[in-house]
Amino acid sequence: MKEIVIDEISVFVIRKPIKNMYLRIKPPDGRVEVTVPRNISEGEIIAFVNKKLSWIRRHRKEMAGRNLPSEKGYRTGDEVFVWGQRRRLEIYPTDQKGYVEQKGDRLLLYVNDGSTAKNRERILLEWYRTILKEAVPEVMARCEAIAGVSANEWRIKNMRTRWGTCNVKERRIWISLKLAEKPPECLSFVILHELAHLYERKHNKRFYALLTLFCPDWKNVMYLLNEQN
Repeated sequence: MKEIVIDEISVFVIRKPIKNMYLRIKPPDGRVEVTVPRNISEGEIIAFVNKKLSWIRRHRKEMAGRNLPSEKGYRTGDEVFVWGQRRRLEIYPTDQKGYVEQKGDRLLLYVNDGSTAKNRERILLEWYRTILKEAVPEVMARCEAIAGVSANEWRIKNMRTRWGTCNVKERRIWISLKLAEKPPECLSFVILHELAHLYERKHNKRFYALLTLFCPDWKNVMYLLNEQN
């Protein structure tokens, strides 16, 4: 099995003694697999997948919606992730505004009595935003030095289906709030990816050549990024 990346989507290629190509999106994480004849070229595979990108994105989005952890109550004993590290969530009452403390491998979430899962999620996401804001300036400066190009500004957004986007005209980079859950190298990769767009808008050979120059290990980091917590 070989992995190729097409327009930011990891596609796993399985060669078999068959005549036609078949594409599947596998639950629960929307993994894209394409089964192809043994003698077909990578260029033909890429062309085949490119024609189905809209369909792939639509179905992955639907699958992500179905698999959102609606049952997750953010209760004591739940597992959450901070910079790729597993943390045990513990809920404590407070009369103040809700807040979060990290103590070793525990994440203490202070909330008002009667708080809902939605309330607890909101407080946790606010904390994620805080630690991401603290981390980004240093990482951004380091990545800009590597790429030799600078963004005019960066912002954080709670994005469900993307890790980052770049408004090339405004030179503005948007960073997913969910990156606070991922290993630190994922944040660097996403920033370098978006900075590469300031040289090349499209996901073509030139773009991936730049990305490889800026982040030689990007395929392995992308695997970490898309790994389900």
